[in-house]
Amino acid sequence: MKKIGILFLLATLVNSSFSYAQAEGWPEWTPTECYENIEYRARLLKKNGTRYEWQIQFRNFYDRHVFFNYGTQENKEDLPLTTHRKSLRAGEVSTATHIFTNSPGFFLYTDKLSFNMDGSEIYPCD
Repeated sequence: MKKIGILFLLATLVNSSFSYAQAEGWPEWTPTECYENIEYRARLLKKNGTRYEWQIQFRNFYDRHVFFNYGTQENKEDLPLTTHRKSLRAGEVSTATHIFTNSPGFFLYTDKLSFNMDGSEIYPCD
């Protein structure tokens, strides 16, 4: 009976966590195209005139601190520019970052992953 109670409690916690994430409007996590242990998710907050306001978050599944570049493009054909640097401890989920676009979608790029703060020893895409 004790095992059934624990399983019920775990199922309730998982279900309430899932409901809370859905209530916030966040979709499921997606691995980046370049590094499968760096995941992201994005949600559309609102549209202001012709501009769209988004939030993005990153999650680190490496077992140590990582540093990587990221950037967004509205057109997949455009040259991907990774103009922002992100640092995440092992297992960390980043705070939400705001981005603005002129279209209802965007492409996310990551590159130059390193386990060193100075950016040395850059790892290629998986």
